[in-house]
Amino acid sequence: MRKLHKLILSGALIPRKKSGHSLLRTIDLLQVPIVQNQPQELPANKISFGYLHYDNRCTLDDLSFYLKQTFLQDVNIQDMFDSSSQTYRVYTSLSKLDKIKLINNYYLEERNISGLRQLRDSLNTIIYE
Repeated sequence: MRKLHKLILSGALIPRKKSGHSLLRTIDLLQVPIVQNQPQELPANKISFGYLHYDNRCTLDDLSFYLKQTFLQDVNIQDMFDSSSQTYRVYTSLSKLDKIKLINNYYLEERNISGLRQLRDSLNTIIYE
């Protein structure tokens, strides 16, 4: 089922309308929500935690894959360290996505459903903007 879910969503998760500069800028300006774990009024089941974490992880993986396939096919070593180059900006965006993955994992470990939801909403602004 997870493979089917990922296959169905993989086409929708790639931001095709954005140019390279606007996608990198959007990732750079993304505000990662840091949400304290609140006691839940209604108990959330394991499926909702797992689904939100999985959905966020797939979105992050798809964005990382898209950036790597689009921008990092022909990389010059000097561009990796030149802060004005697009390659440098791509690596910066990939680093930010890796940090967001860690936050996503932390929210799952802490069973922070509101953090997972807000992270999903933030990631959706990149894709559906």
